[in-house]
Amino acid sequence: MRIVLVFLLMICVRLIVQAAEGTSVSEAKTSYEKGEEFRKTGDSEKAIAEFRRAIEADFNFENAHNEFIKTTRAARREQRLKLAEAAKKGTNKENTAVDTTPGPEVRFGATELGPIYQQWIMQHPDLATLRWALGKVYEPFDKNRADELFREAIAKDPKFVSGYIDLGVLWAFRDETTKAREYFKKAIELKPEDTSLLISYARTLRRDLPEYRKYLQEIITRNPKTKIAVTATSMLASSFEGDVVAQVEIYERSRREYGPLKLSNLQFPMLELFDIYAKSDPEKALALVHDLEQWFPKDADIKKLSEFQKGIVEAKQMLASSQAKKAFAKLETLKPPPGPATQLHLLKAQAVAQSKGMRQAYDLLAGIVAKNPDLLLNSALLDYGKKLGLTESQIEDELWRTRSSNSNPFKPFELISYADGKPVKLSDYRGRVVLVNFWFPSCGFCREEFPYLQKVLNKYKSRGFEVLAINTTRDEDAEVVPLMEKNGYTFLTLKPPPSPNWVRNTYNISAAPMNFLLDAEGRVIFQPGLHDPETQRILELEVETLLMHAGDAAANKK
Repeated sequence: MRIVLVFLLMICVRLIVQAAEGTSVSEAKTSYEKGEEFRKTGDSEKAIAEFRRAIEADFNFENAHNEFIKTTRAARREQRLKLAEAAKKGTNKENTAVDTTPGPEVRFGATELGPIYQQWIMQHPDLATLRWALGKVYEPFDKNRADELFREAIAKDPKFVSGYIDLGVLWAFRDETTKAREYFKKAIELKPEDTSLLISYARTLRRDLPEYRKYLQEIITRNPKTKIAVTATSMLASSFEGDVVAQVEIYERSRREYGPLKLSNLQFPMLELFDIYAKSDPEKALALVHDLEQWFPKDADIKKLSEFQKGIVEAKQMLASSQAKKAFAKLETLKPPPGPATQLHLLKAQAVAQSKGMRQAYDLLAGIVAKNPDLLLNSALLDYGKKLGLTESQIEDELWRTRSSNSNPFKPFELISYADGKPVKLSDYRGRVVLVNFWFPSCGFCREEFPYLQKVLNKYKSRGFEVLAINTTRDEDAEVVPLMEKNGYTFLTLKPPPSPNWVRNTYNISAAPMNFLLDAEGRVIFQPGLHDPETQRILELEVETLLMHAGDAAANKK
């Protein structure tokens, strides 16, 4: 009888505990939802308080931790900006001290959030989630500390998935793909239903192209008619860089298989296919956009793209029937989508050539090419020039006069080299062609540019071309040299002053990557983008142009 009573008592205790846990989880969810509402309405302090309540009701509530950290950082950043502005205007009535160059611990909230999490960890030393969340606090500026905390989290709970995911992300960032792969593999084993982890794992294989493509194909085969299959297909197509035929084949397969399913992430690969068709077959591009309109009828950007491409096809038909003026008037009404408007410029030049003459068409293209070189536009300009009896040298001289008159000197700098700690002046490179690159280590688009930059540097360094890469995020100083050494990049990386706003205040730059190509006199002639073999070739042509004129200038001085 006593055993039965003990057993019943244990059941009662368990039910009470489960009920309490259920109540806590419910309270946490309620507080979290309140926090989201306050955040949306701009009441950051109330949002922070509610997210904190949600955490204290359920310390394993990962989303609450993320929002607590993110909202606290944003609120304190806003407060610092307001204080700085008030100090600047002399309206800081409370005389609050303003730190104009706060360290990363302040900027990322570690001075406020760190003690809170340390106290929670002391109260609940066995909770993996708290160590992981503290790692998220440190992650933006102290990846070694974040790494320690993430590893402590998975040591406390070997089944804590988020710890493995963030370790995978951290080591992938460091280009330690073997380590990253191990962590992502473990996360996949623990949470196989999260197919997004398959993509994270796949990215660690990119240096082994055959294996990378094989794994992507496995994802596609095992996850048919899903968004993750669309993403994998898009990545597979991108892996055939420079092979347009292979890319079109893969994109068209996506179009057939996933289009009718109206999967939202299909838009990106279809827009990549549109760019390919737009350069060579406007009618195919229009047919593709019509499909997109059917699949995504409420998307305003697709409607605009459809109107633009429809106008391009109509103008092309008008030109074919010798209605040049009407075609030009139509083209003037079109608003091109973001990115190069190559097809629009080519058709305008054709319309002008038919209606006004070859010289006017040449002048139109020359003005565009002088500012933004493009392989197709360059080729068309040469054709028009030859029809006017101009040599390539004469065309280049005309372009150079325009570029030279529109150029401005790049603001000088003296910064510290990450490689040896020595000062580097821009003026030290006078007489050479220099590409000044603004980047930061955790910027994915920046890192995608670097292999192309290195190829161009390898090709032209001996002729007087240099790359100076300025890191815009001092919080990631420790990551710069390892990144360069790991990938074999040889261009010079430079450290800006401690002020977090130096780049913005000095060069009016608020985004990265950003490139400025300077001639031998230190003037900005081009602002190249760099993301594929075509843009690499455009940069090469720009560098060749500046090297040629640098040589001419040196010869004239003699």
